[in-house]
Amino acid sequence: MFQFRFIACLVAASLFNPADANADDTLDSAKTAHHSGREAIRTFSAKIKCDGIQPPRPNVIDASYWRSGDDVRVHANTNSGGTSDWLNKDSELKQVGIAKDSKGVRQHLARVYKPTDSIGLCDVWSQMLIDLHLPDGGQVPLDRFLELGKSAPRVKKDDLNGVPCIRLTTALQSKQHGEVKYVIWLDRSRNHLVRKIEMVFGKKPCRFESEIVEFAEPAPGVHVPMRCVNRSWDGDRYDESAATLRDVRVNTPIPAGTFVLPSFPDGTILENEILGVQYPVDKQWQKSGKEEPLLRIQIPAADDEFAEFNTPSTTEPRSLSRICIEAAILAFALASAIVFIRRRRNRSMP
Repeated sequence: MFQFRFIACLVAASLFNPADANADDTLDSAKTAHHSGREAIRTFSAKIKCDGIQPPRPNVIDASYWRSGDDVRVHANTNSGGTSDWLNKDSELKQVGIAKDSKGVRQHLARVYKPTDSIGLCDVWSQMLIDLHLPDGGQVPLDRFLELGKSAPRVKKDDLNGVPCIRLTTALQSKQHGEVKYVIWLDRSRNHLVRKIEMVFGKKPCRFESEIVEFAEPAPGVHVPMRCVNRSWDGDRYDESAATLRDVRVNTPIPAGTFVLPSFPDGTILENEILGVQYPVDKQWQKSGKEEPLLRIQIPAADDEFAEFNTPSTTEPRSLSRICIEAAILAFALASAIVFIRRRRNRSMP
């Protein structure tokens, strides 16, 4: 009888590992705290500025950002005097802008994307690591990101430069680029928001990291990332950039009419990135003419417009080695590096 009980205890011990249970408890509590910290930001407005540090490229983008719940609006001016506006609302991401063609003639342009696509460098939620980009495009909250991992993340309490954190290690499978490995640090003192994220992929390999170096507490218990520094390594090449917020307002009324896009003339061509087609539309976004395959227009020069920051993630893959080279100049967050994997450069709209 004693031998039977002894064996039973060994079997039970092998089936129940307190360390695993503690890890599960830690992960669940961290995810709950992170979700609460994210949802505590009910309304949000700010200006976002992105700068290249190495190599130097100051003031690549300076845009205004508003958010209420899941509704998002962005407005930016381009270097050539055009404008670009985005609206993510009612499960649709739309973009309206004014750009110049090769002859300098101003044109109105419109686009429609999947609601999970990114607004590029203007997207505060991805730039400040509140949402995370997926390897094959799109951005999601932390909970969903971890659910898509190849296995349950490894969890450990850790200090990052003296900041108490929860460290998560996971990997996601990319259809285009194989396994992408991630290490994520959640700041335990700031609602478990993401403090830092590292990504490694490829045979070289290429490595990216984004780190929040400044937080603010605009309301009691509500924490907001204010500055994110991003670094990339590709062999001997090193790039560094930063995204910074200012004029931050949290949980205050947003002016009526903010979540409305500017109008455009009847007959404006709409590029539907979801269906891969284009067609003329009226002022109400209703089709008013023949549908054709989506036309690709080559940009005459990348610096003429903010062509690199304002195109959301799409479906055409790009070389990961090319991503590594351009990461800090054209993308100002680790997550944005993933965007550029799938983003096309042959665009004419700001």
